[in-house]
Amino acid sequence: MTFRRATFRSQLILTLLGFVLFIELVIAAAILHQTYAQTVAQARSSLQVGDRVLDKLMTLRSAQLSSIVGVLSSDFGFKSAVATKDAPTLRTVLANFGDRAQADLAIIAERDGRLTAAVPALDGQKADEPFRELLSTARKQGHAAGMIVLGQRAYQFVVLPVRAPRLIAWVGMGFEVNHQLAERLAALTGVGVDFVVSENGRKVFHTVARRLGSTGTASNTAPQTQAPAFLSVRHVMLKSGSTEFDAVLSLTRSAVLSPYYALARNLAWIFALSLLISALIAVWLARRLSQPVRELSQFAQAIGAGSYREPPRARAVAELDLLASTLDHMQRAVREREARISHQATHDAMTGLLNREAIRERLAQLIDQRQPLAVLRVAVHGFARINAALGYRLGD
Repeated sequence: MTFRRATFRSQLILTLLGFVLFIELVIAAAILHQTYAQTVAQARSSLQVGDRVLDKLMTLRSAQLSSIVGVLSSDFGFKSAVATKDAPTLRTVLANFGDRAQADLAIIAERDGRLTAAVPALDGQKADEPFRELLSTARKQGHAAGMIVLGQRAYQFVVLPVRAPRLIAWVGMGFEVNHQLAERLAALTGVGVDFVVSENGRKVFHTVARRLGSTGTASNTAPQTQAPAFLSVRHVMLKSGSTEFDAVLSLTRSAVLSPYYALARNLAWIFALSLLISALIAVWLARRLSQPVRELSQFAQAIGAGSYREPPRARAVAELDLLASTLDHMQRAVREREARISHQATHDAMTGLLNREAIRERLAQLIDQRQPLAVLRVAVHGFARINAALGYRLGD
C-alpha cells in the first residue's frame, strides 16, 4: 500500500495553522490561568471581608439586644415582679416581657448567679450550666453578652442587672441564631452563611442556609440538592469544652467561577474566529507561494523528460527567480550537450563529414523515398608512406 506524498501547499497550510493554533493555545492557557487565579483570590478576599462584616454585625446586634433588654429591665412593673421572688409570677413576667422583646429564651437569676426562673422551662440538674460563664462575667463587669448553646441550639444572649435601686437579680434574654438570621447576614455580606453547632467534633445542628447564586441572591434550592461549597471560611463564635459554635461563610463554584466560565466561552469564540481567519489567510498565502514552486517543479520535470520550453515568468522573489534562472541555464547546457553528442555520433571527428552509420541511414531513407541519388567513392592510396615520412599529424 502506497501513500500519496503531501504537497508543498498542504504542508505549508498545516504548518501555518499549527503555528497559529499553538500560539492561540498558549495565549488562552496563560489568560485562563491568570484569570482563574485572580477570580479565586478575589473570592477569598470576599470571604475575608464577609468574615469581618459578620463580626461587626454580630457586635452591633448584641448592642441592640442589650439596649432592648436594658429598657425592659428598667420597667417598674418588671422590677416589682422580680422583687416578689414568686416562681409562677416570675415565669409569667418573663413570658410577657420576653414576647415584647421577641426573645426566644429568658431567665432570671439571683445575685449570686443561681437560676430562679426560665422561659421556656429548663429541666435537669445542669440547666444553669450554659449560663454560668455569662453570669460570672456579668457579676464581675456589671453586664455580659455572648453566645450560648442550649439544647443543640445557639443563642445570642445578653445579661443585665435588675436594680431597685440596688442589685436584686440578673435578667438574661437570648435570641436564637437561626435560618432567618443566616439569610439576613448572607444578604449583607454577599456570601453564604451557615451556623453550625458541634459536639465532640460531630455536627449536631446547622441552619442549612441557602447558598448564594452567581447573582448574589439567595437560591431557593432545597437543602438536599444544594451545590457544595467551593470556598469557605470558618468563624469560631463559641468554644466551650466539647461544644463549638461556628459561622461558616462559603461560596459555591458557580458563584465564584461564573465570570471565569463566561470569559472562557468568549475566548473560545474569539479563538475559533481567529483560527478560521488564519485558515483562510494560510490557504491564500500557500496558494500564492506554492504556485511558482509548482511551475518550477513542472519546468524541471520537462527538462528531465527532454522537453525544452521557456522558463516560468519572474515572481519578484529573489530565491525563486534565481532557481528559475538556474534551471534555464541547465536546460540550455543540456540541449547543447545533447546536440554535441548527437553530432559526434553521426559525424567523423577528423573531417566533420557524415560517418559510415550516418551515410547508411541517409541512403536507406532516400531509397525508401525513391529519390534519385548518386554515390561517389574516393580512394587515396599510399597514406601509410605519407604518415611514415611526414608523421600522423601532417598526414591527417
